[in-house]
Amino acid sequence: MINVSRRWTFGTGLAAVLALIAEFVCVAGGIMGAHFAYHEIAYGSGGSLTRILAYAFLTAFGYIGVNLLRGGYDTQLTGSGRGGDAQVFLIWNTAFVISLFVLFISKTVEEQSRGGILLSYAVGLAAAYGARIAIGALARKAVQRGMVRARSVLLVGHDTRIEAFVAAQTLQQSGISVIDAVVLPTAASAADVDAALRVAVERARELEPDDIVLAIGLKDAEALEAAVDAMANVPASLHVMQDGVFERFRDIESGRIGEVAGLVLSRQRLTAFDQAAKRLFDIVVSLVALVLLSPLLLVITLAIRLESGSPVLFSQTRYGFNEEPFRILKFRTMTVRDDGAVVRQATLGDKRITRLGRFLRRSSLDELPQLVNVLAGDMSLVGPRPHAVAHNRYYEQRVARYARRHNVKPGITGWAQVNGLRGETDTDDKMARRVACDLYYLDNWSFRFDLKILALTLVTMLGGRNAY
Repeated sequence: MINVSRRWTFGTGLAAVLALIAEFVCVAGGIMGAHFAYHEIAYGSGGSLTRILAYAFLTAFGYIGVNLLRGGYDTQLTGSGRGGDAQVFLIWNTAFVISLFVLFISKTVEEQSRGGILLSYAVGLAAAYGARIAIGALARKAVQRGMVRARSVLLVGHDTRIEAFVAAQTLQQSGISVIDAVVLPTAASAADVDAALRVAVERARELEPDDIVLAIGLKDAEALEAAVDAMANVPASLHVMQDGVFERFRDIESGRIGEVAGLVLSRQRLTAFDQAAKRLFDIVVSLVALVLLSPLLLVITLAIRLESGSPVLFSQTRYGFNEEPFRILKFRTMTVRDDGAVVRQATLGDKRITRLGRFLRRSSLDELPQLVNVLAGDMSLVGPRPHAVAHNRYYEQRVARYARRHNVKPGITGWAQVNGLRGETDTDDKMARRVACDLYYLDNWSFRFDLKILALTLVTMLGGRNAY
């Protein structure tokens, strides 16, 4: 059915070495640049070249060393890595701690500038992120142009599923190359299946693929088990392809509940590390934002007082993480303060909205007091927008998987909002589309995704799409 001859080009091993060297240069260069810049600004000189080089090389070696132990360079080239942003953050912090520990043990920590080290932490982390993005993009381009050999894949299974696998992706962009396919007979005897599997094993030993994909449905358990037993004896990575429910989840992995093995389709919430890192980011950014925006907050406060008097703030009960209720804060933009069993949404031309409130709502400036909610831990900077309790109870009965939005903290902004899904939800379809965006965020969370949403929020903030 499919027979693509194997063509050796630029080996992935050498490409991985080049990626390692490039990442080392980027990280070490970022650290050195940060130190030189700090010394130039603080002391009027570039500082000791020897000491800066020693610290930069120590930290960069630590970074690529930890990455090597985690198999990072292979996954960068194949695009198969999971949780890239969180992993970069973890690897960088591990390397940073190792470098400080070495300086402490060697009694040379006093020779390094504390300000330079702190600045190099931020610049080095940015360099690591930038290198990861650039190397990944270059690796994909190299694979597409045939400069780097894609991972070779042998498909074994039923013809319809093999066709589905090929149709589901752009193979070159995925970093893989299908070198052959062995079709198993359907509705056949065990002997026929075993004969086809012997052919598959022979082809695998002849072609030496990097990966073997079993395109066999779970309903055909006997054929799947026989294929696993046969192909497990071949020195290649073995994958079981499944469509349907699995396609809704990005990071399926194996796991155990006690002594029973199974597949982990999704995490109920971010990992403990993810939560801690996201929380630290929220605290730092919200605190800095409150300080920098304090003059604007004061101006808005005075403007509301002059136009419509007190109170300046509006609070309402909403559901947060795990449906825990909290009081959300906003600048008051309406003449009413609904917070009960019936909450009427704002509509286009709503007479309840004040003149100043209309501007605040369109520019999203009315949401700024929620930085206090973020600092208090009730909300995050990025996450599904929390709805009034009355709306929650209504849509839980009408929109599938609505309540899953509460598996993470609600946010000031979210993926739905930057895609224009704001304002009144006068139809179930509008809320369903908003919930679909929220669930996509849950299943695809990363630091890069959060930063992208924050950047898009700033870009679209003054547009005020669907906000009234």
